[in-house]
Amino acid sequence: MNKILVPVDFSDLSHHAVELAKELGEKLNCDVRFLHAVPVAGEVLLDTSGNLVESVSYDLEPLKKDKKEAEEKVSAIISGNERYTSSLVYGKIEQEILKELDANQYDLLIMATHGATGLKGAVVGSHTEHIAMQSKVPVLSLKSTEHVFSDIVYASSFRTGDPPPSTVLNLIRELGGKITFLHILEPGGEDRKAEVEQNMNKQAMVAGVHEFEKAFHSASELEQGLEEYCEQNKSGLLVIESKGRRGLNQWISGCISADLVNHYQHALLTFKF
Repeated sequence: MNKILVPVDFSDLSHHAVELAKELGEKLNCDVRFLHAVPVAGEVLLDTSGNLVESVSYDLEPLKKDKKEAEEKVSAIISGNERYTSSLVYGKIEQEILKELDANQYDLLIMATHGATGLKGAVVGSHTEHIAMQSKVPVLSLKSTEHVFSDIVYASSFRTGDPPPSTVLNLIRELGGKITFLHILEPGGEDRKAEVEQNMNKQAMVAGVHEFEKAFHSASELEQGLEEYCEQNKSGLLVIESKGRRGLNQWISGCISADLVNHYQHALLTFKF
C-alpha cells in the first residue's frame, strides 16, 4: 500500500478517520492525502482550475474566509510531516473525491460517514453509497469514533477459491485481531455448505491467512444475516465486496451492499475485484 486518501470535514468523526489514517500510514509506510471541499452555491462560478470567478452578483468573501480557515486546520493535521499532503478545493465533496481518485493512484479511501447523512453537511446517504460503489479502490467507512478492529469479519459467497485483492488482505493483517470468514445461509442454501467451506480454505491458503475461523449464519435475507451476525459477535469490522466481476456480485446485489454502506452502524470495508 502506497497512498491513502482521507476526506475531512473537521467533525469528531472526521478527526477519528484522520487519526486512523495516520496510524495506518505509519504501519504501512505509505503517504496520506487529506481532502477538504468548501461547498459552494450553484450560482458561484469556478474556472477550469477550480478557482472562484469574481462576480458582482455574489459575495465571495465568506467562501474565501472558509477556505482560509480550512487551510489552517489542515495545516495543523499535517503538522510538517513530509508524508502528509492536502488538497483544498471549492465544490461538492462527492465529485471532488471521485475526481481525486481518478486523477491519482490511491490504495485506500477512508471516509467518516454519519450513516444516512454522510460526511457532515456535505455527503448524504446516497452520496456515500455512490462513492463506495464507484470507487476503484477499497473504501473504509467509519460511523463511530470507536477504534476497535479486534474482530474482523470477511463475508462472501465463496463461490471460488480466489481471495480478496492484496491491498485488502494487507490492510486486514495490519489491523490485526481475529479474522472470521462468514457465509450467510439463505433458505435452500445448505447444499452449498461443503463447497463454501472448501473455498474458504482455498482462499485462506492463497492469501496466506493461517489463523481464521469459519462461520455460517442462517437468515432469510442477506443484509439481515450480516447485521445479525456482526451484532451478535460484536464484530469491529465487516469486509465485503461491492459490485465486481465475481464473489459477492453473484451473491449480494448492489442495493444490499449500498444499504450496508448507509445503515450498518460499525466500520465497513468495501472493495471490488
